[in-house]
Amino acid sequence: CQNYTLYTSQMIGPETIRTKVIPRYPQVEGVEAILDRAKDPLRKQGLLWHHQGSGQTYLMAFAAARLVRDPAYDGPTVLVVLDRFNLLDQVTDEFTTAGVPRIQVAETKEQLRELLREDARGVIITTIFRFHEAGVLNRRSNIIVLVDEAHRTQEGRLGAEMRIALPNARLFGLTGT
Repeated sequence: CQNYTLYTSQMIGPETIRTKVIPRYPQVEGVEAILDRAKDPLRKQGLLWHHQGSGQTYLMAFAAARLVRDPAYDGPTVLVVLDRFNLLDQVTDEFTTAGVPRIQVAETKEQLRELLREDARGVIITTIFRFHEAGVLNRRSNIIVLVDEAHRTQEGRLGAEMRIALPNARLFGLTGT
């Protein structure tokens, strides 16, 4: 099924090796839950729990690709929020090699603020730390936020600042703890 098949490309020596990535059932169920909830005007958030090593990054990649490609979401901004700087390159590489469309990386607070204030669409990958003292950045309701390792950041000051910055966003936390 084209909605649940991604292809990664990896250079091994002089050759590019393409690998088909097909999700497990918990990933499919998680993506479907995100898609359904993102359309629901009354339920703006959710928490997906999967055990460590269950492929949360691919779950986010499948969800982001589906959200960006589906006209029902009206050209959304899918914000992938990480809690560690060293994950930016890893997640960006995984999303890129898997063919997730329209990816941008907000590497600084200023870049994130500019992208959101200018109403950028597509996928933005950033860290939770870039929301520090951001104020309101965008009031659109078709901003879908996927927070990796949500248990680490969403009950504190940075989680609150992210909610202030995106008051009408759809928020989905992923956790393995």
